Amino acid sequence: MPTVRRPRALSSGDLVVVAAPSGQLEPGEEPLLARGVAILERMGFRVRVSPMVDPSRSRWWAAGAPAEQAAELNALLRDPEVRAIVAHTGGQATIGYLDLIDLDAVRADPKPILGYSDISLLHMALYARTGLVGFHADIATHGFGSDWYTLGDEARRSELVDLYACVLTKAEAPGLLPAGGPGKPGTRAARRDHWSAAC
Repeated sequence: MPTVRRPRALSSGDLVVVAAPSGQLEPGEEPLLARGVAILERMGFRVRVSPMVDPSRSRWWAAGAPAEQAAELNALLRDPEVRAIVAHTGGQATIGYLDLIDLDAVRADPKPILGYSDISLLHMALYARTGLVGFHADIATHGFGSDWYTLGDEARRSELVDLYACVLTKAEAPGLLPAGGPGKPGTRAARRDHWSAAC
């Protein structure tokens, strides 16, 4: 079992890159991506969208060939200016390039990689091979840019922006989240309140 590597906490103004480590940006999703970028900027970060997040790029269900996706991810892992990587979407492509990831770059400069779905496989592989703690969190296009706009009002979005910014910028973990089911201490409201208190 490798030593646990916790990514360095971000600071306001740090560069966050929205990347395509799995699926492609579908035509018509550009407004969702733009809203996702705006949410990350509201968290206090500078945001850049990688070239592979482009609806004209696709290879079957992926944003590119495995070697292309690995090259993009490796470039972001090696770039000291990039302080976090956010997947624009999930999918089913990361398994095609796991053996091409620059693990030395991960060990040298562990940085947060945010996402879920297929990105969870990337988290598990990097944890198993380097100890990097992954961030099973929202994706830029369908999470920040879509789901956050269907779950409630602006006050709720502001609350989520504050929580994510806190989790990414504090050196300490927010603590264990309470377990439970609907109406119990493990509900979304209870987790939100717990994280709010920790931040």
